[in-house]
Amino acid sequence: ITYQTVVNMERINSLGATVTLLNEANDSSQSLVVTPDNKIGVQKDVVSFTTEEVSWISTISVPENGLAQAVATDTLPHVYLHGRFIYESYKAGSLDITGLVNGESYDVTYSADKVVITFFRDAGKTQTGLQAVEGGHTITVKLTTKVDQEWLKAGYDGGETEPNWTTYLMNHTNTFALNTVTDTATVVFDKPGMEKSAEIFKDGQG
Repeated sequence: ITYQTVVNMERINSLGATVTLLNEANDSSQSLVVTPDNKIGVQKDVVSFTTEEVSWISTISVPENGLAQAVATDTLPHVYLHGRFIYESYKAGSLDITGLVNGESYDVTYSADKVVITFFRDAGKTQTGLQAVEGGHTITVKLTTKVDQEWLKAGYDGGETEPNWTTYLMNHTNTFALNTVTDTATVVFDKPGMEKSAEIFKDGQG
């Protein structure tokens, strides 16, 4: 006997998932990995920076078949220094989200270490996820963080006193995740006294 089954791809995340078929007649099962044709795309980049603040942009490529759930987590740059974690703070009012379609909406939760955005298919915020749109659609999330000056100084000083510690202290990395898909971008502050002197690295570079 040959038959076909239809998988609800909105329930499958961008990395794929294991689907198990059960045959109750003979108490058997078979599993296979299902991967969506159109995967979620996430890209993190730096827009601009000074020694006072950094502007970041995250680009979300929403697959054509939409998403049943879409929760974005922007983890603010942080470092372990002097026996504690230091998180660079979100600049109030800097969040800007564009590219929503067909009544899509969102809620935002702010905390000391991250900004969490929950997307909804409708303006009333009763249906989680993002709409299915022919050809897919792109959403951008922009925000600005304030550079922690204690951390900045430690990065400058570390090169003189602790060479092996320098890279860790100089890197200010922002991570963006949509569901389970992540990307990062890093600003490396390595030249004190120059307002806009730093390097930008993408995930996997440097």
